[in-house]
Amino acid sequence: MAYSEILENLGGYEKSGVAGDFEGGLGRVKRILTKIGSPQEKYPVIHVVGSKGKGSTVRMIEQGLVAAGHKVGSYYSPHVYRVNERIRLNGEEISDEDLDAIVAEVFEVASDLTYFEFLTVCMFKFFMGQGVDYAVVEAGLGGRLDATNVASEPRCVVLTRVELEHTDILGDSLEEIEREKLAVVRGNAKLFRDGSNEELAQRVLDYLNPGQKVVTADLPGRFERRGDMILDIAHTEKSARFLREKLDKEFSKEKFVFLMSFLKGKNPKGIIDALVRDDDKLLLKPMDDERAMSREELAQYGEIVETLDWPEGFRPVVCGSSRLLQEV
Repeated sequence: MAYSEILENLGGYEKSGVAGDFEGGLGRVKRILTKIGSPQEKYPVIHVVGSKGKGSTVRMIEQGLVAAGHKVGSYYSPHVYRVNERIRLNGEEISDEDLDAIVAEVFEVASDLTYFEFLTVCMFKFFMGQGVDYAVVEAGLGGRLDATNVASEPRCVVLTRVELEHTDILGDSLEEIEREKLAVVRGNAKLFRDGSNEELAQRVLDYLNPGQKVVTADLPGRFERRGDMILDIAHTEKSARFLREKLDKEFSKEKFVFLMSFLKGKNPKGIIDALVRDDDKLLLKPMDDERAMSREELAQYGEIVETLDWPEGFRPVVCGSSRLLQEV
């Protein structure tokens, strides 16, 4: 089977939105990694946890270490357009051929993992085979029970901004959620926290490779420009406010037409209020995803559209869900 067929048949929280046995899943991942030679112990791991800004922080650390001459593996989630975005070597997406090979290898010993667990094992094994100097790893959901939390002693742990998220799983307060995320710190791991994404990345580089400056590079779905259109995976109220600040800074005299959609359990009103001004327009598009809000649920927040016909005089902005970016 091709990797796409194998991955399509794997379930789990990321696909269904239904919380499973995360503790049992972490145990499964550890057993599989032991069976294939404990690849997560073959190189220093920089573990990035938090609610927002993880991907950008991983990217800046990755690019800084690459610029310093290191061979660097990096892991991101979720992907926006294709799964190859998640596993990178020196900043470049894993090729279809390498992904096909590593998925086939792991599937022989790990057919019972969830989608995220499986890709995480693939990542650690691929980096071992490539002989990386560092692995910069973005956690998925939480930290303590996340499939990425398997290195016996990470070299560094980076805590980005913490928000109320997945409260049914991580806890009802910022303190509880932060505690779940910081549970990845153990041994002599160096903890970096409190600061902007760029500040955190710079402090990590100062620790690992003194004198190396932060290098920025774009990621899919992070204020991504496609012609006149802006695509951004902002899907929380705080990330929406941050997106609005960037839009106002980059395009101070312009009006915007926002195309949005949302997964169930999100806060549409808060996100919309943070982004849309009186002179802007709002369009809502139902998504083909079992976790997405229905047409009826979306309709209470604004105009529903099926096909896109951007109005004249407005800069298009697509946000609210990474899945929507795939459909535009």
